[in-house]
Amino acid sequence: AAAAAAPRPAPRGAARERARFAAHDSLLRLVADLLAEGRGVAPEEVLRECAVGECPPRFGLPRAGSAAARLSPDLLAADEAAGELLVAEVTICPDRALGRFYARKQRRYAPLLRSAPQPPSSTATSSTTTASSSSSPPPSSSSSLRMS
Repeated sequence: AAAAAAPRPAPRGAARERARFAAHDSLLRLVADLLAEGRGVAPEEVLRECAVGECPPRFGLPRAGSAAARLSPDLLAADEAAGELLVAEVTICPDRALGRFYARKQRRYAPLLRSAPQPPSSTATSSTTTASSSSSPPPSSSSSLRMS
Protein backbone atom coordinates (compact mmCIF):
# COMPACT_ATOMS: atom_id res chain seq x y z
CA ALA A 1 0.00 0.00 0.00
CA ALA A 2 1.14 3.52 -0.74
CA ALA A 3 2.19 5.67 2.18
CA ALA A 4 -0.20 8.46 3.13
CA ALA A 5 0.82 11.83 1.78
CA ALA A 6 2.26 14.25 4.30
CA PRO A 7 -0.12 17.06 5.22
CA ARG A 8 0.44 20.19 3.17
CA PRO A 9 1.61 23.23 5.11
CA ALA A 10 -0.80 26.15 5.42
CA PRO A 11 -0.34 28.69 2.63
CA ARG A 12 1.55 31.87 3.48
CA GLY A 13 1.58 35.41 2.16
CA ALA A 14 0.07 35.91 -1.27
CA ALA A 15 -0.91 32.24 -1.54
CA ARG A 16 -2.84 32.53 1.72
CA GLU A 17 -4.69 35.61 0.49
CA ARG A 18 -5.56 33.88 -2.81
CA ALA A 19 -6.90 30.89 -0.87
CA ARG A 20 -8.96 33.15 1.40
CA PHE A 21 -10.43 35.05 -1.56
CA ALA A 22 -11.22 31.78 -3.34
CA ALA A 23 -13.00 30.45 -0.24
CA HIS A 24 -14.89 33.75 0.12
CA ASP A 25 -15.97 33.65 -3.53
CA SER A 26 -17.04 30.00 -3.27
CA LEU A 27 -19.12 30.65 -0.17
CA LEU A 28 -20.70 33.70 -1.77
CA ARG A 29 -21.57 31.68 -4.90
CA LEU A 30 -23.13 29.04 -2.64
CA VAL A 31 -25.32 31.67 -0.94
CA ALA A 32 -26.41 33.04 -4.34
CA ASP A 33 -27.15 29.51 -5.60
CA LEU A 34 -29.18 28.73 -2.47
CA LEU A 35 -31.23 31.88 -2.99
CA ALA A 36 -31.94 30.86 -6.57
CA GLU A 37 -32.67 27.20 -5.86
CA GLY A 38 -34.21 27.40 -2.40
CA ARG A 39 -36.13 30.66 -2.63
CA GLY A 40 -36.52 31.13 -6.38
CA VAL A 41 -34.74 34.50 -6.41
CA ALA A 42 -34.01 35.44 -10.02
CA PRO A 43 -30.30 35.91 -10.85
CA GLU A 44 -30.91 39.54 -11.89
CA GLU A 45 -32.25 40.21 -8.39
CA VAL A 46 -28.93 39.16 -6.80
CA LEU A 47 -26.26 41.87 -6.75
CA ARG A 48 -22.70 41.09 -5.66
CA GLU A 49 -20.49 43.78 -4.13
CA CYS A 50 -22.76 46.61 -5.22
CA ALA A 51 -22.74 49.90 -3.32
CA VAL A 52 -26.11 50.35 -1.63
CA GLY A 53 -26.53 53.80 -3.20
CA GLU A 54 -26.09 52.28 -6.68
CA CYS A 55 -28.74 49.57 -6.29
CA PRO A 56 -31.84 49.75 -8.46
CA PRO A 57 -34.52 52.05 -6.99
CA ARG A 58 -36.92 49.06 -6.66
CA PHE A 59 -34.72 47.82 -3.80
CA GLY A 60 -35.89 50.85 -1.79
CA LEU A 61 -32.43 51.52 -0.34
CA PRO A 62 -30.85 54.87 0.56
CA ARG A 63 -29.39 56.84 -2.31
CA ALA A 64 -26.20 58.93 -2.36
CA GLY A 65 -25.43 61.12 0.61
CA SER A 66 -25.98 58.73 3.50
CA ALA A 67 -23.54 56.48 5.34
CA ALA A 68 -25.62 53.47 4.30
CA ALA A 69 -25.40 54.40 0.60
CA ARG A 70 -21.60 53.95 0.68
CA LEU A 71 -21.78 50.41 2.05
CA SER A 72 -21.03 47.52 -0.32
CA PRO A 73 -22.27 44.23 1.14
CA ASP A 74 -21.05 41.06 -0.50
CA LEU A 75 -24.56 40.28 -1.66
CA LEU A 76 -27.91 42.08 -1.91
CA ALA A 77 -30.92 40.16 -3.17
CA ALA A 78 -34.54 41.15 -3.67
CA ASP A 79 -36.96 38.29 -3.02
CA GLU A 80 -39.99 40.07 -4.41
CA ALA A 81 -42.28 37.07 -3.91
CA ALA A 82 -41.60 37.16 -0.17
CA GLY A 83 -41.20 40.95 -0.05
CA GLU A 84 -37.74 40.55 1.42
CA LEU A 85 -34.47 42.29 0.84
CA LEU A 86 -31.60 40.00 1.78
CA VAL A 87 -28.21 41.42 2.74
CA ALA A 88 -25.35 38.95 3.12
CA GLU A 89 -21.80 39.57 4.20
CA VAL A 90 -19.34 36.66 4.09
CA THR A 91 -16.20 36.54 6.21
CA ILE A 92 -13.45 33.93 6.13
CA CYS A 93 -11.36 34.17 9.28
CA PRO A 94 -9.50 32.09 11.88
CA ASP A 95 -11.54 30.71 14.79
CA ARG A 96 -9.95 33.01 17.34
CA ALA A 97 -11.03 36.09 15.33
CA LEU A 98 -14.60 34.99 14.66
CA GLY A 99 -16.26 37.07 17.39
CA ARG A 100 -14.29 40.19 16.48
CA PHE A 101 -15.11 39.93 12.77
CA TYR A 102 -18.76 39.18 13.48
CA ALA A 103 -19.13 42.25 15.72
CA ARG A 104 -17.33 44.41 13.14
CA LYS A 105 -19.74 43.35 10.38
CA GLN A 106 -22.76 44.00 12.59
CA ARG A 107 -21.51 47.53 13.37
CA ARG A 108 -20.64 48.19 9.73
CA TYR A 109 -24.13 47.37 8.45
CA ALA A 110 -26.13 48.95 11.31
CA PRO A 111 -26.64 52.21 9.30
CA LEU A 112 -28.23 50.17 6.51
CA LEU A 113 -30.69 48.58 8.92
CA ARG A 114 -31.54 51.96 10.43
CA SER A 115 -32.01 53.75 7.09
CA ALA A 116 -33.95 51.14 5.11
CA PRO A 117 -37.57 52.03 4.34
CA GLN A 118 -40.10 50.46 6.70
CA PRO A 119 -43.48 50.14 4.92
CA PRO A 120 -45.86 47.76 6.74
CA SER A 121 -46.39 45.43 3.77
CA SER A 122 -43.21 43.37 3.76
CA THR A 123 -40.06 42.46 5.67
CA ALA A 124 -36.52 41.60 4.74
CA THR A 125 -33.61 39.86 6.36
CA SER A 126 -30.04 40.96 6.84
CA SER A 127 -27.55 38.35 7.88
CA THR A 128 -23.87 37.96 8.40
CA THR A 129 -22.37 34.66 7.33
CA THR A 130 -19.04 33.90 8.90
CA ALA A 131 -16.84 30.93 8.13
CA SER A 132 -13.88 29.84 10.16
CA SER A 133 -11.21 27.23 9.76
CA SER A 134 -12.75 24.68 12.14
CA SER A 135 -15.96 22.73 12.26
CA SER A 136 -17.50 24.86 15.02
CA PRO A 137 -20.67 26.60 13.85
CA PRO A 138 -20.42 30.33 13.23
CA PRO A 139 -22.70 32.73 15.07
CA SER A 140 -25.75 33.85 13.15
CA SER A 141 -27.78 36.99 13.21
CA SER A 142 -30.70 38.43 11.38
CA SER A 143 -32.40 41.80 11.39
CA SER A 144 -35.45 43.11 9.62
CA LEU A 145 -35.51 45.49 6.70
CA ARG A 146 -38.55 46.35 4.62
CA MET A 147 -38.90 46.76 0.89
CA SER A 148 -41.08 49.34 -0.76
